[in-house]
Amino acid sequence: MSSHQLAPEQITLSTNVDPLVLDVDTAIPLGLILNELLTNALKYAFPEGRPGRLWITIREANDQLHVEVRDDGVGYDPNAERGEESSGFGLDMVRSFATKLKA
Repeated sequence: MSSHQLAPEQITLSTNVDPLVLDVDTAIPLGLILNELLTNALKYAFPEGRPGRLWITIREANDQLHVEVRDDGVGYDPNAERGEESSGFGLDMVRSFATKLKA
């Protein structure tokens, strides 16, 4: 978490992940989705040293994968103008990979 200038004690990470065996066509897009969502949370959800929590849940049920990434940060306003740091490309990528995975 240090690459986003957060002290490790600022953010608590909780995971609830089923043991999984995934084919490469699922594992790679899923890994990229998780990376982007967690990066966004670390960059934007906890401004000015605000402490917080991140949760990752990955469950398999009825031959489907259920993935949840959430935080208790400041929230996301989809109507807000993007700052210079944000192109929106990351969330577009998440949507694209989710579509590929039929999510």
